[in-house]
Amino acid sequence: MTGKQTTVPSLREWADTVSPRSFDPAWIDLYALQQYDTVLRALGWRSTFRTAARGEDRERSMDRHSLAVFFFMILLPVVAFTAFGGTDLATHTTFEGFDAGVGVPVVASAFTLSLPGPLLELRRCLLRRGDLTYLEVSGFCVTLVAAVLTLTGMARVWDVDVLHLQPASIPVWVSLVLTATTFAVVLLVTFRRGPGTPAHFRRAGDPDPDRARELVDRLDPGERAHLADVRRRAISTLRDRGLLTLEQAMQVSDLPLGQSMSLREPHAAMRP
Repeated sequence: MTGKQTTVPSLREWADTVSPRSFDPAWIDLYALQQYDTVLRALGWRSTFRTAARGEDRERSMDRHSLAVFFFMILLPVVAFTAFGGTDLATHTTFEGFDAGVGVPVVASAFTLSLPGPLLELRRCLLRRGDLTYLEVSGFCVTLVAAVLTLTGMARVWDVDVLHLQPASIPVWVSLVLTATTFAVVLLVTFRRGPGTPAHFRRAGDPDPDRARELVDRLDPGERAHLADVRRRAISTLRDRGLLTLEQAMQVSDLPLGQSMSLREPHAAMRP
């Protein structure tokens, strides 16, 4: 087992969240055995990211990323747009916006501070950290919509010539272009990646199935039984989600722990 930092989901989390397009039954045992580096290497793979025994470490990492997405890609763009005023839907009260002398610096500052958001998402994509979450998609959409509405408001309310890239509008344009470009790249990379390789693992040489079986057999019987139980529940989850048919679920369940990779060659026949 390795360090505290983690971005690899547990088998249970993977079974709960993997998208149909990215799913391949061959990857089940990679996620089941992710904490056993020697077994992974014998299977011909290695973890892209360090794993941890403690689930709370993973949850904190995910929470930090979700908080960053919310702050940079939702909160700041919305704060910028409210500089023009609006109506509180809860109390049905209308509040006045700022004049240009105050509003322009507020908008420029908010969109400048929001720029790390798309860059964080691009880094996450390039590091192959799984599919987009609903929060991330919402962040992209909110930033894009807020940027367009803000440019419109700057032109109509504050008479800023946004089409000629006046300095006041440059941070908003940069945010709009960067977010749109990043969103397109992330969608393209995610789409092209498909199920060809697992999201959290990379090739680490030629597989040695006999060595992998030997290493799994050496595990403590109690630990092996626990892993098998977690694996059975994950297969049940995948079956409930419609990613495996009953016949496929039975076929995977009949394989010994660590041998789901044997499905990789004929994996096309396993697709629902």
